[in-house]
Amino acid sequence: MNNSPFVNSRVYTETMDEKNKQPDSESAPKARKEIPLISVPNDRDMIAAEMAEMFDEDRVSHQHGSSEPEAD
Repeated sequence: MNNSPFVNSRVYTETMDEKNKQPDSESAPKARKEIPLISVPNDRDMIAAEMAEMFDEDRVSHQHGSSEPEAD
């Protein structure tokens, strides 16, 4: 037999109390959370066409004056 004082000692906590027992999960089922999904159309072709219009490489316009370097 072990004579250590720690062998048979028990610690009583509130979680061991019968009053604080959790209710059974079967008695109260939780409502299922649902996230609504919205279908987004694939608009890559439309965006590509708009970008091509905005950045037309054949058409160059200078809005801020001439492109000549300034004199020193």
